[in-house]
Amino acid sequence: MAKAEQDRALDAMTGPDEEEKEVKIDAKTIEKAFLRLREEQDKAYATKREKERALAKIKVEKSDVKVLATHTGMKTDVAERFLKESDGDLKACLIKYISEPPPQPVEG
Repeated sequence: MAKAEQDRALDAMTGPDEEEKEVKIDAKTIEKAFLRLREEQDKAYATKREKERALAKIKVEKSDVKVLATHTGMKTDVAERFLKESDGDLKACLIKYISEPPPQPVEG
């Protein structure tokens, strides 16, 4: 296929000079977009940090962690976190586990 034919075929698919179009965005628009993105990231980080602080305050019984880990096959740190996410309530945690088990790390 000749170059001219290739150009016509490409133009038919994309429109003439599609490759050469420039998008003009002023610096203030880009700066505002980056500021919004940063604010969203900061909020997400603050939310995550607050959740971690709240979970750290929840006390769980070591025996409950052991029961959960033994009967579900979870690692103890995963079982402890899962139990904390259920406010330390083993019964609620087991019900939650049955309905929505936590993701298991892939070994390999």
